[in-house]
Formats: sequence, structure tokens, C-alpha cells
Amino acid sequence: MMKIPYSRSFKALWIGEIISEFGGAAGGIVNGLLLYEVTGSKEWMGALWIIYFLPSLVLQGISSPFLNHVLKEKMLKIYNLSVQVHIFYLS
Repeated sequence: MMKIPYSRSFKALWIGEIISEFGGAAGGIVNGLLLYEVTGSKEWMGALWIIYFLPSLVLQGISSPFLNHVLKEKMLKIYNLSVQVHIFYLS
């Protein structure tokens, strides 16, 4: 089997994305648990999780054709910035 060489920047990008995804998931779980602790409502906790994860699922489904025509590095930076703002706003 032939080993595919990956550049250092590609590996760094993927490691950063993996860390970012784990951080985003942890933020969603912690915010949901905090909301449950404050309100005692499982329904509100579920609603928060839906509001938190639904945009990501929808955007992943429709973004593929769009991303073929833009600079991917610029889009990743914009996406990660928007996630950070979103997490800051929910916290």
C-alpha cells in the first residue's frame, strides 16, 4: 500500500479541526447541563441542543457545492470565528 504524504500545514489544519469539534461538542453539553441545573427542565435542555447542533447539520448538507467555488482557508476561518462567537454568546 502506498503511503500518501501530507504536508505539515495539512496535518496542523486537521488537528485544529478535531480539537475545535471536541471543544464545540463539550461547549454544547456543558451549556445544556448548566441550563438544566438552572431551570430543571429537560425540554429546555433538549431545545438548546437542537438549536446548537441543527445549523451545523443543515449547513454541512448544503455547503458542498458552495465550497467548490471559494477559498477554503478563508471559509474555515470565518466558520471557526462564527462558532467562537456563538459559544461566547450562549455562555
